[in-house]
Amino acid sequence: MKPAFRAAAALTLSLQAALAFGIARPQTALLLGAFGGLFSAYVFFLNTPTIPLRSLLWLGVAARLLWLGATPALSDDVYRFLWDGHLLLSGQNPYLHLPAATPERPLFALLNSPHYYSVYPPVHQAAGLVAVALSPSLAGQLIILRIILISSDAGVCFLLYRLLMLLQKSPRHVLIYWLNPLVIAELTGNLHFEGLMMTGWLAGLLLFFRKKPIWGGLAWGLAIGVKLLPLAGLPFLFFRGSRFSALQLAATALLVNLMAWGLFYDKNLLPHLLSSLLLYARRFEFNGSLYVLLRESIAYWIGYNPIGWLGPLLRALTGVALVGLMPVSFFPEKEKNLLLKSLLVLWAVYLPATTVHPWYVASLLPFAVLTGRPAALWWSGTCVLSYAAYACTPPCESGWWLWLEYGLVAVGAWYGKSVKA
Repeated sequence: MKPAFRAAAALTLSLQAALAFGIARPQTALLLGAFGGLFSAYVFFLNTPTIPLRSLLWLGVAARLLWLGATPALSDDVYRFLWDGHLLLSGQNPYLHLPAATPERPLFALLNSPHYYSVYPPVHQAAGLVAVALSPSLAGQLIILRIILISSDAGVCFLLYRLLMLLQKSPRHVLIYWLNPLVIAELTGNLHFEGLMMTGWLAGLLLFFRKKPIWGGLAWGLAIGVKLLPLAGLPFLFFRGSRFSALQLAATALLVNLMAWGLFYDKNLLPHLLSSLLLYARRFEFNGSLYVLLRESIAYWIGYNPIGWLGPLLRALTGVALVGLMPVSFFPEKEKNLLLKSLLVLWAVYLPATTVHPWYVASLLPFAVLTGRPAALWWSGTCVLSYAAYACTPPCESGWWLWLEYGLVAVGAWYGKSVKA
């Protein structure tokens, strides 16, 4: 088995290096070929129990370190993170300033949405501030952010290990997240913060299970401070176990965020945030699933793209669905019930969304690991097909790619019915 492991490890490292330094986003054949090779090796690792766990953990470390000196190739969001960090370092509020108002600033030419106010929560902003405060160079700032995000991935794996022990599952299941090519390329490589968010969310759940709601609320609050998604998971705590503990955790998490957002308080803060979030729901569309089906069906009859009202409507229906899900009990055990509901929260948010970038899918994987539902694992492999849209300029989506991507996810969801949580 050693020669096979060495060959698969060499393939993994060489293809990650190719993604980091050699393949551009418009090179669809090379990009999908690289991900295909990476996922083939990944499946081999997961299905070969004779490979020592320690060897595979070190392989995940090496694959991430390969990206340290790379410039993100598949996303340019990081430049907005750093732009906001520069504003904070100069004493300005990033929620009040449109980049388009100061096009002479460095990084402006690299921004993808200069006409939108920032929507990144305070903890996310703090990471950008740390990067620009510690390094004057762009290369140094990218390295600092990568160190933060690699550390957060290690945190996710540690918390997964603890939760797997609690659920009496094999600790090798952490490899589903740690070695996942999408996680490595999108979070470490392209510098997205889903791993940092999941570190706080998982820590909050683990501490809640261990009857430490105040500390759990602190962790959960930090997760919300990275991305707002964990906020949707808070109400589910009140339907299993001690409601007083749930109240303690939720109150602590909300207090943490109230204090963090208070640092940026201005009368225009909320209007600016809402304006950007609404524009996002009404104007941006990429790699949607349920939304695309509805959009095409409705557009056929009305003769125009209904995103302006369909996007917000689907967001509202998502909220209704989550409220209906709250009292439902799937398992007698509090732990299994909350973990599955956390996974369903993410599915409920992403399936009707107008925009689903590949890195969003990474946040599903930890809960998929813990609940034994493989559909998210399938999606982590198929969502990279969405990059085929960048083969043309401007990007143009093909319905065939979407059918292939979500058809395979549907197969995974169907298969998941037979997997014991």
